This record gives sequence, C-alpha cells and structure tokens, in this order.
Amino acid sequence: MPKITVYIVTKNRIDQLKEAIQSVEGQSYRDFELIVVDDGSTDATAEYLQNYRSTTPFRWNRNEISLGAPAARNTAIDMAEGEFITGLDDDDRFHPDRLTHFIRQWNPEAQILTSDDVFVRANGSRVRWRKKEIITLNDILFKNHIGNQVFTRTEFLRQLGGFDQSLTSAQDYDLWIRLVAAHGLAKSIQLPLQEISISNGGNRISNDNRRWIGYYNCYVKHKRRMDAQHRKFQLHTIRQAQKKQTISSVIFWVPPRFWLKEIAKQIHKT
Repeated sequence: MPKITVYIVTKNRIDQLKEAIQSVEGQSYRDFELIVVDDGSTDATAEYLQNYRSTTPFRWNRNEISLGAPAARNTAIDMAEGEFITGLDDDDRFHPDRLTHFIRQWNPEAQILTSDDVFVRANGSRVRWRKKEIITLNDILFKNHIGNQVFTRTEFLRQLGGFDQSLTSAQDYDLWIRLVAAHGLAKSIQLPLQEISISNGGNRISNDNRRWIGYYNCYVKHKRRMDAQHRKFQLHTIRQAQKKQTISSVIFWVPPRFWLKEIAKQIHKT
C-alpha cells in the first residue's frame, strides 16, 4: 500500500496539538508518517514533541523564530517521504477513516481529493459543509470549494513550489488553484471526514478585515485565468472582507446562481 505523509504545523497551541496528533494516530489506514513543524512556539510544545513517542513513523522540526505557516508547511513538504501527502491544522481533527477513504477513492482522473468538513463552534454546535463532488478550475476560480486541506501526490506540491510565502493570507486557496490548473479536477468525498474548529472565528477571509490584502494579491496573481464573472465575484469577496458589500450590491457583483447563498451571508454576517 502507498505511504502517506501527514503534516501538522503548530504554534503555541499544545493542548489542541495533542488532540490533533491523537486523531492522526487513530487512523484505520496505518501506512503513514507524521511530521510536525513547530513554528517558533514559546510554550511547552518543543519539549512535548521532543519526548513524544509515536506508534507510527514520526519526525518533527522546530523554527526557533516563527517564519509563518506557509514556510512551515513548505518545510514539512520538503521533509515528506510519502508518495501522497495531506495536512491537518493543529486545532482540527481527522475522522478515523479519513486516510482510508482517500486511498480508496484515489484514481488517475481525480488526483486531488478533499472531503466534506464539519465546522465546530465554541458552543459545541456543528455545521456540515457539503462540498461539490467534482471541483473544476472554473469552480475554484470563483471561490475555494476545496477548503483548507487536500490529499494529493507529494511530487505535485514540490513541482509547484509549495505554498506562496509572499501572500499574507489565502495561501491554501492560491496553491489549490495552481494544483487544479496543473493536474485537472478535484474530487470531494461526500463524507464528513474532518472537524474544523471555528471557536476563534476560523480562518475565513470574511472574519478578519486585515486579511483582505492577501486575498487581493491572490486574486491579482490569478486574474489572467479568470473571466469577467470570476473577477466580479472575487472583487465581491474582497469587498465583503472590507465590510463594503451590501445585500443590494450582491445582485451586481455575484452571478445569479450564487445569489441566495451570498445574500444569506449578508443577512447572517457569516
């Protein structure tokens, strides 16, 4: 069976990290390695990782000074020995059969895989994100239909140069666009195989005004790939992050098929 690399990047979240690692160690698919990159933590993370004893192949790396998540993820990609690779944020969790489903669903026609996610709020309520089953380049140029993680060949990420460290946000979205453009459509397994914590607002651009610059730079980087509708929708998303969008202006900026969802966002401020 092919070997998988699972990587986790962490900084000053030792309690969440322990649970994330536990969710990886509990995978039903066993031929994997775990890599953890500590991006300059000042808590007890380094001591914990130094003394950690894993039931599977385990390696870790420490940046004495924080270099940022994209650089830390690229370190993990460089360290990877698996034929396939996937990541996990340190405050998220894998379903026990996540890797098993990825291996079973892998095929040459869909070399980029994701799955449905479950968002877990601070009050414990849960919301499932049911993703499109087939995600084309046209789809992903509108928005990030993939989410925060993919499962793919390690060599694909290396060929693309990994995450763009010049972007202040939307680094995952940028890489997924390049990945789909280079290797064809992505497929989402229609099962909730990852839990994502949004207790601190998550990492969506709409929750942090300061992040719109990174998203805008991602838009500029890929603007040449986009048609007029893509560009208008991207600018709509940026305007949302700047809190400049209104319900009435959605009609102008957003294609009709997205109206209901985007108007609902304006109403509920999500």
